Amino acid sequence: MRKFIVLLILVGLAGVLVLGQNVLTVLTTQSPPNLDPAVVTDYESGMVTYNVYETLLKYNVSDFSIQPCLATSWEISPDGRSIVLHLRQGVKFQDGTPFNAEAVKFSLERTLALNRAPATYLKPITKVEVLDNYTVKLSSSETWAFWEDALATRKALSIVSPTYVKAHATADDPWAADWMNTHTCGTGPYMVAEWVKGQYIKLVKNPDYWQGWSKKNFDTVFVRIVREPSVEELMLASGKADIAYDIPATDLPKLATNPQVVVRLVPGMAQLFFPMKCNKGPFANILVRKAVTYGINLPEVCKVYPGAVQAQGAIPRSMLGADPTLPIFPHDPVIARLLLEKAGYKPGQLTITMVYVAGIEWERRAALVVQQNLADVGINVKLEAMPWSTLFPLLSDPQKSPDFYIFYSAARFADPNGILRETFSSDALGPAGFNNGYSDKQFDTLLNEATKTVNRQARAKLYQQADRILVNDVPAIFVWEMPYPFVYRADIKGVVPDRLFRAYYYYELYRG
Repeated sequence: MRKFIVLLILVGLAGVLVLGQNVLTVLTTQSPPNLDPAVVTDYESGMVTYNVYETLLKYNVSDFSIQPCLATSWEISPDGRSIVLHLRQGVKFQDGTPFNAEAVKFSLERTLALNRAPATYLKPITKVEVLDNYTVKLSSSETWAFWEDALATRKALSIVSPTYVKAHATADDPWAADWMNTHTCGTGPYMVAEWVKGQYIKLVKNPDYWQGWSKKNFDTVFVRIVREPSVEELMLASGKADIAYDIPATDLPKLATNPQVVVRLVPGMAQLFFPMKCNKGPFANILVRKAVTYGINLPEVCKVYPGAVQAQGAIPRSMLGADPTLPIFPHDPVIARLLLEKAGYKPGQLTITMVYVAGIEWERRAALVVQQNLADVGINVKLEAMPWSTLFPLLSDPQKSPDFYIFYSAARFADPNGILRETFSSDALGPAGFNNGYSDKQFDTLLNEATKTVNRQARAKLYQQADRILVNDVPAIFVWEMPYPFVYRADIKGVVPDRLFRAYYYYELYRG
């Protein structure tokens, strides 16, 4: 019956599939919820918006150095309170209007006014000045370390056409938020030509794109929503699609045996933790936290997720501030038992509950490994599967959050400040983050100093010191760097895996 259903879906899709040398077909199981770059930060929307809109600066996704984009050069003031950007000339929006400093001012003001997720990364900016048609100055009331990162990340300030937005604004909707939910107008290489919700989004090339076009570039990109991962796999294997998101991790090894399909697993800029409640209960005792850490066989846990690389501290290795000299707790049941005894617990006396997200198979399997490992050292582990919608509200309250659970934090910048702050900073105690009751004044001081340290090398040293504190205090078990799968047909060339956004940039791809 399942095969028959899959066949019916494939037949249905056949009517809308457009294959050819200059057509790229991308599959996903999730529909983009919104196409307004001032609203979205999810990867489903990013499959479209990252290729329609551009930023002032951009990351080189090979090493995450900062590169020009819509700004060709820039200067940060010596006190770190402002940045002057010199803009690229001759760029047009997809409605034919020119890109200039007023467009930057408008886009920033619109993003801050809508006050959705992208605005949170721009709030230190308190003033924007148009110095001339192609020069703009942004200012903050305090020294801010993240000027370059905030203007390079695709999750903050994307530039929209003021003319287009104003043409669709109303008295009740002065920023045209309703219209921009389903319509686009940026400076990027592709434009949205059609969106059939729940089925596909069709992108076509922007004929006036400032970087120009070659015969290798794809003329058309279809982002197709296919609810069944098994259908994605069949379409990819048969050549009816070029790229697939959302393939279950457990299916990747088998898919990788197909010589016509490339499966690349890269450690992303997201870190998996097993947080332990530090403000009350058994985990308030650091000896118990260390006993549990020594008691878990992390290399064995990593086997449940293809491509998982055991973490070394709280900062992913590919991110600024990662310290290759940090110690990694080995699996040592003998030390675990000794620490447990020193903490006052006899074998079998301590019982803890571990919560994982219901319906995620790799989380269930990881929890089972933990349960077995800790049973071997005399700790009883009860497992509880909880829907994310139920777990999420608990995580912002250290009084209600579980004692022990599975959680991962993804970066917004190619900088660990967000991961460290939302998970371990005292500032994150309560609705500002997911802190599980941990607090350390020295850690907080280092993190706050980093937010005012513009020099990236100096900032990296502060993060290394902060990470060493976490490794010593063990507020969480640092499990693995979340691997991001990039799955595509072998004839698709130009793919550079993006460890931060898990994105493909269609302009850089070609069939060869």
